Amino acid sequence: MSRAEVGPTLVVAIDGIEPGTPMATDLHELASLELGPKLKVILTADQREGLTRTTNGRTKTGIGAQCTEIELGPLGLEEFRLAQAVLVQVRIKFAAGAEYCEDYRAPWVLRALYDNVAGDPRYADEDKGVILAPTLDLRLVDIAREGRYG
Repeated sequence: MSRAEVGPTLVVAIDGIEPGTPMATDLHELASLELGPKLKVILTADQREGLTRTTNGRTKTGIGAQCTEIELGPLGLEEFRLAQAVLVQVRIKFAAGAEYCEDYRAPWVLRALYDNVAGDPRYADEDKGVILAPTLDLRLVDIAREGRYG
């Protein structure tokens, strides 16, 4: 299918790839197969250098040679408001004024906060939700240390 001239394109999307994991090894092998234009792989990684460069940092890996890197910067005000709307759908709200907190606009911060809330056993009760403070606090440092963010 991946070498076909016509027909559908297979798109594989994988979120949160970490260097050195079995999944990263499999993806490096996949990249070396050169499967053709009908296979597209979309990856997200917080530590892209470990996937796209060898350990010396000077040579590209198989993934690095074939990829187009897109670095996400802080969300704009409208993008953050859209992110807020998505989070409201999963019972996570922000207190008034949060849209003006620049720290909340980093994509990794939103991911870390969501992962932290979703992993809390109290969140399993669908009658309850969470309201996040309008500014970040030091708890984010603990969340970042526990996970692999930023």
